[in-house]
Amino acid sequence: PADIFMSAAQDNSSQNESAEGNDKDVDGKFDESELDGYITVHNRIAPDIVNALRSNDRTARLDAATKLHQLADKREATAIQPIIDSGI
Repeated sequence: PADIFMSAAQDNSSQNESAEGNDKDVDGKFDESELDGYITVHNRIAPDIVNALRSNDRTARLDAATKLHQLADKREATAIQPIIDSGI
């Protein structure tokens, strides 16, 4: 039973690493210029992110949640209010 648990944990870990790797550039660093597209000129979260969070597609929801997390993490001071205002 412990072997099954460890195997599942390793599988989950490798899936998380591959998902996180999609948002990094060649040097392994996140390209912060991508964050500019997450907030509209009206200081709102981009509609495609909001729609993805409300989607039935688990992958789309995970991707959108990851984008919001990156936005809040990298630009906390300017990102929190648009996230709150978006109602998500």
